[in-house]
Amino acid sequence: SIRATRLSVDEPWTSLFGDIPFVHDFAAAAAAGGAGDVLLQTAISHAERVRERLDANAGVRCVAGLVRPVADGSRHMECGLLVELGEPMPALEEAVRADAALPDAVVQRIYPLSERHGTLSAACDALAGMILAASPRPTCRVQASPRSLEQRIALALHARGVPLSLKDHSALASVAHVFGSFGVGVVRRSGHGVLWGETPRGEASARRQQRTAAAHAPQAAPVCRAYHKLEQAAAHIALPLSASARALDVGASPGGWTSYLAEAGIGSVVAIDPGALEPRVLALPAVEHLRTRFEEALPRLLERSRTSGPYDLYCCDMNAPPAVATDLLLQALPLLRAGAVVVLTFKNTFKKPAPWHEACEAALARLRGPLDGVRSVQLFANTVRECTVLGEVRAAAEAGAAGRCRAMQSGRAMLLRRILADYFAEHAPDGSHKVENLVARVVGGPPTALDGVGVVGGVLWDEAELFSRLEAKYGAKVDPDP
Repeated sequence: SIRATRLSVDEPWTSLFGDIPFVHDFAAAAAAGGAGDVLLQTAISHAERVRERLDANAGVRCVAGLVRPVADGSRHMECGLLVELGEPMPALEEAVRADAALPDAVVQRIYPLSERHGTLSAACDALAGMILAASPRPTCRVQASPRSLEQRIALALHARGVPLSLKDHSALASVAHVFGSFGVGVVRRSGHGVLWGETPRGEASARRQQRTAAAHAPQAAPVCRAYHKLEQAAAHIALPLSASARALDVGASPGGWTSYLAEAGIGSVVAIDPGALEPRVLALPAVEHLRTRFEEALPRLLERSRTSGPYDLYCCDMNAPPAVATDLLLQALPLLRAGAVVVLTFKNTFKKPAPWHEACEAALARLRGPLDGVRSVQLFANTVRECTVLGEVRAAAEAGAAGRCRAMQSGRAMLLRRILADYFAEHAPDGSHKVENLVARVVGGPPTALDGVGVVGGVLWDEAELFSRLEAKYGAKVDPDP
């Protein structure tokens, strides 16, 4: 027998979306099985971090994700996270607003999905029914995902008698295309007077300005974007910010991290960088600027620590690869107390992903020796070419560092430091930054990186061997009696 079936297409794909493709994770769609009360729109670079933050909240579960370009050929990608709420939608609002690690602009839009429909026409019918049946009847603004549908939906709702306004609206009428169906929902103004789900640029900007005005001089915003990295790191590790706490900020210029610490109430922060600090950072009472390289500042800091005691926080946002950031921290260990907090930024200076990942893993492995709780986090303020590393100084590391500190302060070390400083000043000025590293390899100071050798600790040469190497390299004899 022959059976004929006539098919009709109500809404051709191209008539709705044109040539813009959707990139679906069909396995995730099948796993979601129609679940999800809300679609969160965020940049793809933030999506995984948003998912982690929301999964940590007891009332929220991310069930799937979808990705698409915002325009044909565009490199900018728009990401949606499908969320299942264990609590009413206001709970999600409060969770996001209260999360210090989830900045306002990260979650760009929220689409409530009260119902799902197979076609856009059916979704518009249902949405109009919701709005017209409400009492009092709201004036709405349309938001849609993808945004290219907004004008079409607005015309459809207007034709069905829905009152619309771009500015004077009291509710948002939402439509979102999710895994082959159209979710719809309406959200009214919250207790904050804000339309939750609306693109938050205006309100978010106002809230950021209010926070900035409270924390900074009226005429100034944060010194630089780096300020927000340390601000967000504080949500992942307890920073010592009391009036009795002391911090080292290595690679401090122009002063983003230094200003955050000083404004947060820390008693003292020593900013170390040959570059300048912003004048308003230098004017903060808790700030001291050592305008030199860390290696050159280290002897002064070691001498000072004998009377003033160890530091409670070490942070470094220097533009340096993982190995260099790790080297600096290892040299600073004699200055830090047991339990001191460490915050580092690893910068991706590599052309390909594999060497970057290998460098991070190698550096993290080295840090797990002297530090407890070593972990890498991707903050919202991090770029895609950096990550933040956190940890705390282990007591045994402090004890070992104390011995290395004594070696670096010994009479032998001080004499060798003078000899090498004079030698490099006269014969190789560009190599003067190597003095502390070379002294450490003679007297047994902290591990350091040496050209052609890598990172080493302990005693590598005695004075005669070192002088012989220098004479062979630079063609000038070392005067052992400066």
